[in-house]
Amino acid sequence: MMTSASQCLKISQHSSKGRMVIATQPIQSGAIVEIAPVIAISAKTRELVRPTELFQYCFVRPDDYKRERPASGYLVLGFATLCNHSNQPNAVVEWLHDEHGYWAHLIALEQINSGKEIVLRYTDLEEYQSYSRFQE
Repeated sequence: MMTSASQCLKISQHSSKGRMVIATQPIQSGAIVEIAPVIAISAKTRELVRPTELFQYCFVRPDDYKRERPASGYLVLGFATLCNHSNQPNAVVEWLHDEHGYWAHLIALEQINSGKEIVLRYTDLEEYQSYSRFQE
């Protein structure tokens, strides 16, 4: 059973990381933490977005990033957009497409305790090296 994101997640502010996503209750390993709609953008549009603040919120699917550069991108309309990077993530985004469009499923990779930050491993981290908040 999935709990709605508003019941198990909150946004918090960190002095050096900026906004971050925090679990407000324990989340089991393998649980779908959030299902969010996604806007898919072309590689050309992603390159146009690169010099803007919006670029740091663009996702790239790992398979797409390995295959093509510049890669197409995705704007997730949910909490996953604000998850920070970690080399030891406790969550992952799974990408789905159906007759209603693209979707991002935020999945817990391990038990996430209440009060713990939810973090992802960014596929295209090297593109963000100028953003110091992404470095551990």
